[in-house]
Amino acid sequence: MVPRRILSSELIEKGYLVPVKIYFAHYFPKYAKDFEGKRGGPWLFNKVKKAVFQDPVRNQLIARIAYKSPKPFMILVKEIKHGELIEKECRKLGLKVAFLYGQVDPDIRAMIFNLVRGAKIDGIICTTLADRASMAPA
Repeated sequence: MVPRRILSSELIEKGYLVPVKIYFAHYFPKYAKDFEGKRGGPWLFNKVKKAVFQDPVRNQLIARIAYKSPKPFMILVKEIKHGELIEKECRKLGLKVAFLYGQVDPDIRAMIFNLVRGAKIDGIICTTLADRASMAPA
């Protein structure tokens, strides 16, 4: 029997997750001087991505929101490094979390989802790739 896939879009549709609102603003406060006279495109994207994902205050805020949220929770990230940083901040607050990404073995992934169902861990952090590939039984 092939396990049923669970996607964040399905969880949003059924009311288990809240749809995300994304706001864009052209604002680089303390990083602006780094961009003057530099090339754009991939260089700029990587510079901004590093500044955002590795911002300790932002990652601590995400962990505090998870701490105050109903359990279990799911935090979706785009990059493995970002997920690792958020996992570290969650553990500092005493949260029991697991981090899933695309390369995690399906058996381990299923075990983690069983831990979530059994309320043995507070939540999961996963990349969107792991979210699409999650093969947790329904």
